Amino acid sequence: MALKRTQADKWFSDCVRQRNNYTCELCETYYPPSASRGGLHTSHYFTRANYSVRHYPDNAFCLCWGCHQKLGSNPHDHREFVMNKLGQGRYEKLLVLRNDNSIGKCVKKQEKQISKHYREEFRAMEREREDNGNTGYLDFEPYINE
Repeated sequence: MALKRTQADKWFSDCVRQRNNYTCELCETYYPPSASRGGLHTSHYFTRANYSVRHYPDNAFCLCWGCHQKLGSNPHDHREFVMNKLGQGRYEKLLVLRNDNSIGKCVKKQEKQISKHYREEFRAMEREREDNGNTGYLDFEPYINE
C-alpha cells in the first residue's frame, strides 16, 4: 500500500529538488523546475514509512527516474552513494535518527508545522537563487520537534 503524499512531503520534496538546483545527484542531468516533477524524484534512502527520517534532509536525494531505479534495485550501490554524499559521521547520525521511534510518533502529529517549515525553507532557497544568482548546492534546515 502506497503512503499518502502530504503537504509536508510536497514542500520537503520541493526543498530537495531546489537544494540541488533541479539536477540529478548521480548523473547530473538538469531538469527545468517546470518539468522536474515527472523526471526528477526525491529518493529516500530509508523509505518514507520511517517517519523519524521521512522529512530529514540527509535521508533524501534528488535523482532522475533512471538513477532512482538503478540505486533502488542495487542496495550496495545505494549505500555507497549515500556514504559518499554524507560521510561516516552524518550517515551514523541518520541511522540513530531512523531508529528513534519517539521522533516518528511526533512527526505524525506535526504535519502542519512541518509543511510550514519546509515551505519557508523552499522560499528562502528560491530567494537565494533569484536575488544572488546562486546556482550551486544549497543546504536547508531540517524540521526540529520542539
